Amino acid sequence: MSENQKHSRKLYYIIGVLAVLVVTSFFTIRSLITPTVSVVMPVYNRESLVARAIESILAQTFTDFEFIIVDDGSTDNTSKILNDYAAIDKRIKIIRNETNRGIPFSRNRGIQAARGTYIATMDSDDYSLPDRLAKSVRFMKEHSDVAAMTGNCAVLRPDMKTFPTPKSNMPNDEYKIKHGPGFYEVDLLFYNNFYNVSSMFRRSFIKKHNIAYRYDYKSAEDYDFWFQFVKNGGKLASLDDFVAYARFHSTNSDEYYQALDENSRNLHREAFSMFFYPEESEIQFGYSVFEKCPILSKMLASNKKRHVIDQSYLEKYYENICPSGKGETIKLVHPNWESYLEKTGENQWHRLETDIFANVVKKGNNKITVEWVNFPPENFVFNPTKDVYTYMPHDRKIELIHPYWKDTFWLDEHLSIGCREGSLDCGEYIFSNDNKDLLIKWRGWPPEEFTQTKDGYKFKENKPENKSENKPENEPEKKSDRKKK
Repeated sequence: MSENQKHSRKLYYIIGVLAVLVVTSFFTIRSLITPTVSVVMPVYNRESLVARAIESILAQTFTDFEFIIVDDGSTDNTSKILNDYAAIDKRIKIIRNETNRGIPFSRNRGIQAARGTYIATMDSDDYSLPDRLAKSVRFMKEHSDVAAMTGNCAVLRPDMKTFPTPKSNMPNDEYKIKHGPGFYEVDLLFYNNFYNVSSMFRRSFIKKHNIAYRYDYKSAEDYDFWFQFVKNGGKLASLDDFVAYARFHSTNSDEYYQALDENSRNLHREAFSMFFYPEESEIQFGYSVFEKCPILSKMLASNKKRHVIDQSYLEKYYENICPSGKGETIKLVHPNWESYLEKTGENQWHRLETDIFANVVKKGNNKITVEWVNFPPENFVFNPTKDVYTYMPHDRKIELIHPYWKDTFWLDEHLSIGCREGSLDCGEYIFSNDNKDLLIKWRGWPPEEFTQTKDGYKFKENKPENKSENKPENEPEKKSDRKKK
């Protein structure tokens, strides 16, 4: 081999090595510049909770993400906590507002800075499970037609001392789909069914359709954000897996809840107006099944002409949740859900809007026990004023002793409604701080007060005041009294 050939071979080898290095460097730099996921979280004065929220993201099994945290002018120790974590993990990017600008402004600012293919929303008081991003990314990659998705959440309440254990999920990054195509597009017309702590969307979709949080929505801004996906023809979906904990509380200002009610009503008015001109009586904050079904009927009729949404989506949704009229139906109100039971066979009932079946054992005219398939049996007591059966926990009951009757009073600690087992009497109840006194505001009967005894709660008769008995012993008689004698 000549010297020239040796030189040429050496040159080719060097060029090849350099090419490999260039390609490797390109993809390495590209991954640093454009991560797969951008997690966006606004925070304001959350020094007691934000650390747990941050750590839940840093503990993700899927690691190709950037974590954009928008500090909305915090005045407590939040800023220091953010700086400490940013110094530990370079994936954290801190953006600061000089003053408190509110959630819509902060979310938009975080999204504008995001570089990921997918954007995962996050709240500073919530907690993501370790496989949240892994399952969400896999789902979005395998369903390229889906614009946004969410997942199941376990609820955290102020009185909880520990995190509740969510139901068992699929292993690793595998997942199950919760509902068929079109369910969430229709359901979102009535409820905000997307939690920030469990949702993800395509950045390309919101850029194409100019979707952003509305600055004039200080509450229900997230409902409006997801509703914009529906208006722009975006497909929605949900995993039937628990991916996060959502913290529920009621510590916001009265103005916040007033805005939540007003903005939710505005969104419902806008949603229904896409199909038909709604009457004011049809615009509410929330909807039960029997209130949704007449509205859905109007949507079905109008959509044939307007083509707002895929007609099969509306038809399937209506078929799943609305009583068909084929058999007997019973409305159940539970602390965690509200639904109809429809009779589908000789001894079988179907809970509408779910895949849950049951047998119903009737006990008199006012109480039923539902023997669920794969779930423990549950008691319900009839509430005649609302024509529904209300959940009555088995272990929440007290004995009432009345001059005219003695009966078991079933309590529902979530709804604050109780019913007498032996009758159709139901009402709201209030205990004193020491649980010794009980006031029942009966539906259709005057309020009655009971006091605790060893045998149960005994009725406290409101005897008319006897002034002569209350007169001090040594009080002298008045002249007017002597004249009457």
